[in-house]
Amino acid sequence: NTCVILDNGSAMCWGREVFGFGTGLQGYDSGNPGLVGSNRVTPGEIVMPNGSKFVEIVVGQWHGCGILENSSLYCWGGNEYGQRGGAVGDGQCIWEENGDYNAWQSDPDCGPYPMHVDLGDRVPISLALGEAHTCVLMEDGGVQCWGGQPMNPYGVLGNGMGGYGSSGGEQSEVPVNASLGNHSVTHIAGHGMSRGTCVLLQNNSTYCWGRVSWTAHIEGSDAANWGEYYASNVPIHVPVVFGSTEEADCLPGTW
Repeated sequence: NTCVILDNGSAMCWGREVFGFGTGLQGYDSGNPGLVGSNRVTPGEIVMPNGSKFVEIVVGQWHGCGILENSSLYCWGGNEYGQRGGAVGDGQCIWEENGDYNAWQSDPDCGPYPMHVDLGDRVPISLALGEAHTCVLMEDGGVQCWGGQPMNPYGVLGNGMGGYGSSGGEQSEVPVNASLGNHSVTHIAGHGMSRGTCVLLQNNSTYCWGRVSWTAHIEGSDAANWGEYYASNVPIHVPVVFGSTEEADCLPGTW
């Protein structure tokens, strides 16, 4: 999927609509000229309360999230693993074009429309979304994440839950703190199809968790099992020398 923020603060998205993507359309909604199969072929506006202005939007594989000018956070799309925030649904709902805003806003299964994510008194400033998880950098320098595939096998929350050998129940429908101790984060990054997140700390060091590619520096990276080799359920230090270049073998991407 692709989304853009317009100069008036509204946003438009297009692409895959299997679980809906904030524009009010559900994938396979027959008879709708904006869809071809499950794909939105023309940009559609994200449906938000009047006066809402986006300052950042990031998309994952099946969901998206946006921070508003008033520092509130909204997410939309698939929620089969809790990546949208709130109760887990199947991403399916029946909606009416002129339906009541409050009715679909309170429906946990309504992927086509944005839903507010309650962060308490925390203030979001930047987002990193993956295949089935969401991470948010807060104004106070901390990071919170939620979601995660069944059993959270890659430890995408960064709080010690899940990881290789997880027996289940390791994902979270609500935000949890990534285990970064007293470190203050200045930047956060992910990739819409990925199962990992990286952050830059105030001291310019880099840490990553989930499915990571800098395997040589993962504790126990000599383990024979690939699950232990590629995943960390807590942030690990990745040695990056800024301003330098180094030739290295190409590493696998999403899969």
